[in-house]
Amino acid sequence: MYTYADGLPARAVNCGVQDKYGFLWFGTRNGLCRFDGKNFQNFIQTVHGLRGREITELYYDNNDGVLIIYNQKSANNKDTLMHIDVMNINTLKVKPFESYYPNAPFKEEQIHSVKKSFNSEAIYFYPKPFYAVFFESKGSIKSWLLGKSLNFTKKENAIIKTGKFISDKTGIGIVISPHTSSVDITKESLLIFNDSTIVLYPDHWAYFVYRNKNGYTVCQNNSIGKKQYFQVSFNGEFKKLDSLTNNYYPFLYPENYIYNQHLFSETAFNISENDILKIASSKENLEGGEEKIMRSTVISAFKDHLENYWFCTTEGIVKVDYKKVNFKKDFVQAQFKGEADLSTRGIYASSELLMGSLFDFFAIKNKNTIEQLNLKENFAIKKVNNDFWLGSFRLHKYNGLTKKLEYKLESNNQEIWAIEELNKNQLVLGCTSGLSIYNISSNTIIKVTSTKFTIPKLVYRITKMSANQLLVIASNGIFIINAMGQISNCYADVAKGNLPFDAINDVLVDSDSLFWIATANDGLFSWDKNKNKFEQFGSENGFLSNTMYRIEEDGYGKLWISTDFGLAKFNKQTKTAKVFTEADGITHNEFNRSSSFKASDGRLYFGGLKGITSFNPRDFAEDDIQKNYPFLVDKVSQYNFKLNREEDNTINFKKSNALLLYENNNVNLLIKLLDFEEGGNLFAYQIEGYNAEWIYQKDELIKLNNLPAGNYTLTAKAQCVDGRWNETQLHIPIVVIKPFYKSWWFIISVAVLTLLFIIIIINYRTRIVKKQNDKLEAIVSDRTSELKNSLSEQIALMQEVHHRVKNNLQSVGAIIQMQMRATKNESNQSVLKDTYRRLNSMTMVHEMLLNKEKIEYIDVNVYINEMIIKLNELFLDESSPIKFKLDIEAVKFNINNCVALGMITSEIISNAIKYAFHNIQAPLITITLKYVKEEKTIYYCIVDNGIGINLDKKNAGIGLRLLDIFSRQIEGEYELINNQGTSYIFKIPFTKNE
Repeated sequence: MYTYADGLPARAVNCGVQDKYGFLWFGTRNGLCRFDGKNFQNFIQTVHGLRGREITELYYDNNDGVLIIYNQKSANNKDTLMHIDVMNINTLKVKPFESYYPNAPFKEEQIHSVKKSFNSEAIYFYPKPFYAVFFESKGSIKSWLLGKSLNFTKKENAIIKTGKFISDKTGIGIVISPHTSSVDITKESLLIFNDSTIVLYPDHWAYFVYRNKNGYTVCQNNSIGKKQYFQVSFNGEFKKLDSLTNNYYPFLYPENYIYNQHLFSETAFNISENDILKIASSKENLEGGEEKIMRSTVISAFKDHLENYWFCTTEGIVKVDYKKVNFKKDFVQAQFKGEADLSTRGIYASSELLMGSLFDFFAIKNKNTIEQLNLKENFAIKKVNNDFWLGSFRLHKYNGLTKKLEYKLESNNQEIWAIEELNKNQLVLGCTSGLSIYNISSNTIIKVTSTKFTIPKLVYRITKMSANQLLVIASNGIFIINAMGQISNCYADVAKGNLPFDAINDVLVDSDSLFWIATANDGLFSWDKNKNKFEQFGSENGFLSNTMYRIEEDGYGKLWISTDFGLAKFNKQTKTAKVFTEADGITHNEFNRSSSFKASDGRLYFGGLKGITSFNPRDFAEDDIQKNYPFLVDKVSQYNFKLNREEDNTINFKKSNALLLYENNNVNLLIKLLDFEEGGNLFAYQIEGYNAEWIYQKDELIKLNNLPAGNYTLTAKAQCVDGRWNETQLHIPIVVIKPFYKSWWFIISVAVLTLLFIIIIINYRTRIVKKQNDKLEAIVSDRTSELKNSLSEQIALMQEVHHRVKNNLQSVGAIIQMQMRATKNESNQSVLKDTYRRLNSMTMVHEMLLNKEKIEYIDVNVYINEMIIKLNELFLDESSPIKFKLDIEAVKFNINNCVALGMITSEIISNAIKYAFHNIQAPLITITLKYVKEEKTIYYCIVDNGIGINLDKKNAGIGLRLLDIFSRQIEGEYELINNQGTSYIFKIPFTKNE
């Protein structure tokens, strides 16, 4: 029931109608509202332009208009004033009748009443004075017919029959006679017109009439006020109907038409088995007995396109979804005294007997009698001949003929969940901790072991694959048992890829030898064992849960799967599931593992938390024809960046059913699934050409932002509350137009104009430049000669500078060498030797710059090679010569960077030569220089295979401090690594000089 608290604009609702899109419109005592099944959109007098507050009638014109009728008393309370507005269902704008229908052949004030035709979708407008015209015509009614094309046609219906109610001692009757113009129709009780319409006179105690497939049903009051119901056939035969305390309400038939409206005072409703809706006042006829329904008065009612019934009452709107309940409930709380845990596992059923392993006891139903066996924590049932073997922590035998219960033994593998015959004298017991073989004759039990295969755990089902093989379904895999009770094969190792899941609840091999696997967390799987091909099914296929418990195949090739939210019927061809919940009549939404049974007559049984649900799959054959609910775009809003506001673009969208956008777009689409079901829907959409992935959301709003220029197709779908995906999908073309300045014609035009402008400028400049060039050529010729002379002098001067610097450095080096030979102190000699080496690195730079025309850069590979030769000579040790391995890429450094790189190289190599190769048999120094163009970086590495450096003392010497100084000079970073020697890795920013 929907009330004021749910969003209605008023408590009392007078009328309702449905439009072509599927929206429901309700007229209330405080305005109009539109209902999409979830929310009410209200339209009131003060805000939206309605000409009245209380709406008494609504009619849909089968096009784009909803007629809104207000009936108000005139100032003297003698006449009823009718106003008619029309709501456009696309624009949601209200207009007066004459503005909306400018071609109407009459004015609003000329209308007496409006009626919907009983045998078509047409609307009749009856002019004033209705009754005066009626009586003066002596046999006809004039009206204007509004057709589907919104044209008005004048109609005149003639009376063909009349009828009188009569009363005698035996009861009330009715006489139907042909009508002639000589008959005074004011003395008749009812009139039948040539369009099969019946009109009743209120003065003859008649309340209302409606037409059905058999004729007319008439409600009439007798002299003491008791309601009488009559069936008048098309040929005039009369039959009295059962009246009791119920009023038949004329809306079940699509051809109904009420001429005399009546406000019922009854307060509740129910639907009887013969599909006749009854208005009833007794509490016992209520589902739940809600207080608001009990105190409401039904004002009107109608049936929507989805076969839902809607009551407009003084307390709100009542929706009735009439469904035949095909499920049967057994072992529910109402069948037992006191509270009990009715969670059901094992099931056995035949035409007369039903047994269930309930947690607190075993229940046995024979016809309508229920017997309880006082056993706790029960699981398995297996019938062998006349004996029922019952599994819990213990094994019992129950004889169906003698009704004797016999304890056998304690399980050696904890709970017994499944029982199956191995042979005439042995049973296989599927338990929590493994498999056991029970010997019936000796009453002994042994565990099944295997050195080759995994032991099954939590065995839920055991079935016969053939005379010599059993299929064992366990949580950790699928196992094959041979005739000796041994595990002959298994599919249980997830780690090795045998199965793509790790928790199985059930497996069924269908009529096509395809394996269907219910998992604990990953949904349903099909397994083609021959091809080793798996396919997974879950919520995207209509399931409301991915926790599956039990699978049974019916006689129609459909799979029935119990889950922890609902019972699902799965169509293997369409790969879709329909889910049934408590609202459809099952005992509980959550079912149990190992709890199902298929009887010999095809009836299916599933156990859940509150008993057993059973049904005949034949009763669900019509479910394969699924309801297809209206699914549409209700509103399109687009953000206008120029005006900085959001604009409604719904009308333009509905004209083209496409989106035309520009770059920098921001669009919202409000989608609606008009299923009128309780519960939320899941929506999904994808944009072909942009995003192929489905985007899932519970929100009805699809937001599109910044789609690039191009052509796309937006596809949207909706999931119904029963889990299936609605058949109707939305396919919306989207065109995102490039800005004009990015279009090919604009670019070409601009390019051509630019080219023409450039040509003109070039021609103009060419003439000027030519004149200037002539003047400058002489000057250039003179200056060129001077510059060549000057450049030669500069090159010579620079070479002289480098020559002098080199000579001076060599002189200083010679002095240092003389000092080394004169000095006896080894420590001083070492210092002088290092100084000489560093000086030599600088000398080499200036030496390489001599005799060069371009003296800005130095080849690093040549420089490094010559430096190593000189260092080798300086530290020559013939007893253990050091090998160098060089891989220097051809790059050029300027003078400063080259000096810095030389100093770095000199320091590292000299340190390596002096300290790194103590007791090293084959000393090796590897030098690499690589340039990474993408990073604009040089990686310079010097690696030795020596004994490594002491990192704790790495900052103690002047050499490493010099490395820091020269690294900063070239803006580089370096890393020192000890790993089977010492590695220096320099990262130097560099742009290669081409």
